[in-house]
Amino acid sequence: MKTVVIKAFNGKGEDKQLAGEREEQKPESITEALKLHGEEYVLKRYWADHVIVVQNQIRTGSAPKAEVFKSALIAEAAKDRAAGDPSLYNRLVQLGVIKS
Repeated sequence: MKTVVIKAFNGKGEDKQLAGEREEQKPESITEALKLHGEEYVLKRYWADHVIVVQNQIRTGSAPKAEVFKSALIAEAAKDRAAGDPSLYNRLVQLGVIKS
């Protein structure tokens, strides 16, 4: 994990003012994200991002960027499964992300 400072601003342009800042833990791998936020949250956020990417792809015909995250998530699940922890892999199969 890496500690980062997240800043929030109010206003735009010359009226932009710092509303505040907070230190947060930033996961550096999918495994860390799963430990920090939990499987359900990570999958929910993945799906929300994927839907937005697909909608943009439909509008513009661009390549799907969420596929990179999906591939990494599947690779991490396969690695965990090989190490004896099939929980993420099984959940991805259950959700239809991985076709068994």
